[in-house]
Parts: sequence; structure tokens; C-alpha cells
Amino acid sequence: MRSIVLATLCAAALAPLPAAAQDLSVYRANGAQIMPRPAPSRATTAALQSTLYDLIGLQQNIQQLHWNVTGPTFYSTHEMLGDFYKTVAGYVDLVAERNRALGVPVDGRPSAVAANSKVPEMAFAKTRDAEGIKTLSMAFKRESDSLYERIDAVEKDDPVTANMLQEIAHDIDKQMWMLRAHQEG
Repeated sequence: MRSIVLATLCAAALAPLPAAAQDLSVYRANGAQIMPRPAPSRATTAALQSTLYDLIGLQQNIQQLHWNVTGPTFYSTHEMLGDFYKTVAGYVDLVAERNRALGVPVDGRPSAVAANSKVPEMAFAKTRDAEGIKTLSMAFKRESDSLYERIDAVEKDDPVTANMLQEIAHDIDKQMWMLRAHQEG
């Protein structure tokens, strides 16, 4: 019986799609590709790509410290960094998908990130908790400042992208607060 069900499922999966499902013209209106409004400006695409480079760099720094942190606050630092990593990873995807929604290719290649991210790099070594938090705080500050500049650059022409960047800046600022509080504790 299982083999019959499996064969039926396989046959259905391999069957050709109906003509309507193959018709990609639904993604065009009057011959033009359907795109969000407004058309992306150079400022918008530059802001999104720069943010993507920096967020990927920041994400990797967080992970680097998460793996290599040592010291008396190891556990709480390790756990906090795990949460930060997940948050930033979500924003990496959000920024990349916004660029794609605007019809712009996304560059997240490691070589491009290494060449273009403005986030200071974390050390390749075991890192004491206080030292790592200080370095990561500087990276978050750098990204926060960059986000505010990018928001200003795109706000007039692309309020949707500006709003998304504001959401990211909100969480980056919140994470900076948590890093400061961790250092004061």
C-alpha cells in the first residue's frame, strides 16, 4: 500500500504543470514588469547593498565572539550573542529581499563582504569577555551611525526602505544598550 501511495505522489510531482501555472505573463502588466513604486533610486540601492555588507560583517563578528568568548561572564555573554546573531541574521535576509523586491541583484559573496563592510573585524583568537564586548560595541556603534545616514539618504524618495532601515536601527540601538549594560554590570 505504501509503495502505491509513494508512486502516486511521485507521479503527481513529476507531472507537467498546467498551462496556466506555466504562464509567467501574470507578472507583467501591459508588457512591463510589475515592480513596487517608486522605482529604486541609486541612493536606495546603495543604502541597501551597503547595509547588507555591514550586517553580514556584523553577523560574522557576533558569531566569532560567540564562539571564542572567555571570562567570568562567559555564559551570559555567550547567550546574549546568540540572540544578537539571530536578530541580525533576520535583518540580513530582510535587506537582501528588499533589494530583490526592487529588482536589484544582491551581493552577499564573502569576498565582497570582506572588501566592502565597514564594520571593524573581530580578532581571530580567544577573546576576554570585556574586551570582546568593547570591540563589538564599537562595531554596533559604527553600524548605527551608518544606518542613520542611510535613512536620511533614502527617506524622501523611498519611505518604505527608510522605514525598514529605521526598524533595523531600532534593534541595533537596543543591542548597543544591552552591550553597555553588560559592561556596567
